[in-house]
Amino acid sequence: TILGMLYRNETSDDLLAQLKAILKVSRVLSENGDKVLDLTGLRWASPLQILPLAVLVKQNNLTFTYPRNADCDSYLKFIGFPAGKRVVTVGNNYIPILEFPTKTEDKIISNDPDSQLFHLFSDYVGAKPNSLGWIANSISEMVDNIQQHAKVSSAYILAQFYPGKKFLDICILDTGISIPGSYEAHGVEFETDGEAIKKALSGVSTRREGGRGKGLPTTMEAVSNLFGGKALVMSRKGVAVIEPKMKINILDSTVGWQGTLLLLRIPVQTRDLPDLYTVLD
Repeated sequence: TILGMLYRNETSDDLLAQLKAILKVSRVLSENGDKVLDLTGLRWASPLQILPLAVLVKQNNLTFTYPRNADCDSYLKFIGFPAGKRVVTVGNNYIPILEFPTKTEDKIISNDPDSQLFHLFSDYVGAKPNSLGWIANSISEMVDNIQQHAKVSSAYILAQFYPGKKFLDICILDTGISIPGSYEAHGVEFETDGEAIKKALSGVSTRREGGRGKGLPTTMEAVSNLFGGKALVMSRKGVAVIEPKMKINILDSTVGWQGTLLLLRIPVQTRDLPDLYTVLD
């Protein structure tokens, strides 16, 4: 018998349901002080569940058990669970867990044809040039946000393409001061963490000179409006679920995440998109 926190993973594609499964682990760990994470029953591993689990294992110095399911067991080992990999390598249709320093984001996400991330996007999401530019820009914007606001030395990324479902899930997270924490540090007022995320999505900036923060809004608008995709943002106890056509549902959780957790779900593209720089200019 394995004693410890038994992880009951969410097997649906519903982003909020997957998040709730992770938050339950976080809550139980904080309440019970368990030091063993039991993954023996894991049957399916999505980026939104696996990347936070990997960080929780590292942060809390947990031991864990590999899944009984042979496919899940192999997958966790391929992606480097939980420590991740320092070098970006693409295996089939995934990017393994990568812990990256926030000061060198240009070496991680690049339009360089030699970039293995670029090859993943090109080979699996669609080969249209403008679509690739939007994806690379979206990831770069999020990494740039971490560098500027999170006050943390590194962050994490994990991506998985699902050929049968025809979408790519990209999870990026950090354990920094969070969006609400950044607003507090700069004197931006809000009532709840959910409201802070809503402000960030609408472009409320922390800059003293004012202006609109472009990173998060630009990325969400690209994923939701241009790609017809979905996204989820959790920062501290605030949650935003973004559906196609920028339908946004703001929630506040009783359990928080230390930092910011982001999931982008990008469907396969059958058409090209408007030129990135034409739209942004």
